[in-house]
Amino acid sequence: MFKVFSQYFPAQAVFLFVTENLLLWGSLLLSIYIRFYQDPFLAEELIYAPTFRIEALVIILLCQLCFYYNGLYDLTTVCRRSELGIRLVQALGGWCLLLTLGYLLYPNLFLGRTVFPAIMIVIASISLLAWREVVSRMGFLLKSRQRVLFLGTGQIGIDLCRKLLQRNDLNFEIVGFLDEEPQRVGERIVNPAIIGTIDELVSIAKREQIHRIVVSMADRRGRLPVRELLDLRLQGVQIEDAHTLFEHVAGRISMDSMHPSWLIFSDGFRKLRWQSFLKRCFDTVLAFLGIVLTLPLMLLVAICIKLDSKGPILFRQERIGQFGRVFVLLKFRSMTTEAEAAQEPQWATPNDTRVTRVGRFLRLSRIDEVPQFFNILRGEMSFVGPRPERPFFVAKLEKSLKYYQDRHVVKPGLTGWAQISFAYASTEEETREKLEYDFFYIKNFSVLFDLAIIFQTIKTVLWGEGAR
Repeated sequence: MFKVFSQYFPAQAVFLFVTENLLLWGSLLLSIYIRFYQDPFLAEELIYAPTFRIEALVIILLCQLCFYYNGLYDLTTVCRRSELGIRLVQALGGWCLLLTLGYLLYPNLFLGRTVFPAIMIVIASISLLAWREVVSRMGFLLKSRQRVLFLGTGQIGIDLCRKLLQRNDLNFEIVGFLDEEPQRVGERIVNPAIIGTIDELVSIAKREQIHRIVVSMADRRGRLPVRELLDLRLQGVQIEDAHTLFEHVAGRISMDSMHPSWLIFSDGFRKLRWQSFLKRCFDTVLAFLGIVLTLPLMLLVAICIKLDSKGPILFRQERIGQFGRVFVLLKFRSMTTEAEAAQEPQWATPNDTRVTRVGRFLRLSRIDEVPQFFNILRGEMSFVGPRPERPFFVAKLEKSLKYYQDRHVVKPGLTGWAQISFAYASTEEETREKLEYDFFYIKNFSVLFDLAIIFQTIKTVLWGEGAR
């Protein structure tokens, strides 16, 4: 496993990404030598040209983006060989289309007409298809299973166990749980059972060849077998807290672990000035470009809204921004004008009857959010951050959800980690889970993390994943 943005990624996906990059570079170089086989000096001149690396990088990045957007690095999605083949062909087809369009629009950006579009596509397609088949058949070499033992039966351990059982790509093998009470041995907790007591920790760890022990005791005071854990740690067994592993696997911070002492002493929550400045510059440029590029779309949407139902084109609503400041959020109107007439505000729900015909499409495609480019340009919002909530709900949630007000330490975002990881929250319990994703983002904030979220958002919009 590899850890990126404080999240675990399967080694096989990282291995595929790296090796396929090398294959693409090799295919490009081979295509050049095939094209200029009669004149090797001309091939050398092309390869050592000052612009060659930039041109080659653009070509390879386009291929990797097509692979990413077709889910070829998501090993939980692509598990059947037939599905892998279809997605691989789709990705290669999209790559060819992008390269053809790129060559027509910017002919100077790409390498020679016969070098790239014809020869390299053929070589790269054959090599990538063959390599995926090899990895599919020999994938067991990369699947070194980590045998995991849970020390204790606390709720966070049970939640983590369920999560690990869903993530087969991480290659965790849950051996079982240890509990303090002997009479509970044999009792099934999730799917794995309680296989022994805490007093038997060392003997069970050796017998079951445990690689990782996850501490999930509800109450550790005076009960944690420190000496035994230390001995096992010195023997190479990895010891990890259930809350920490849950964060790395689930991509969110369990509210149960968010005590004041944990918040004070935990890693993360760093706010560097240069990153904040870079984020603001990034927001300003992208918002301006977004307004310019989507202006024809916004005019078309405005006409459709007017023809579909009575009322204003834009919907203005007060939201809570950074440090609790109130601002007016802009959206294309997707509901009827009587949506909340003579009643208190309410959460949107699936198949909401208040949504108009055009509004349903706008919500599914996320086009209703486009006017928020103006909020970003004014500095009220950022491209990435927690979703801004209404004052009515904020006042209500601050009373029932601990630390809810602390999500306002950063600017709200047009998209965010919680938005791409979880659908619209329509209940307080769903809002609590979404808050866990928000805190994960705040804790691990970086410009690179923002870029990763934007790429995933584009994928969500293109394929309609998570839209409601």
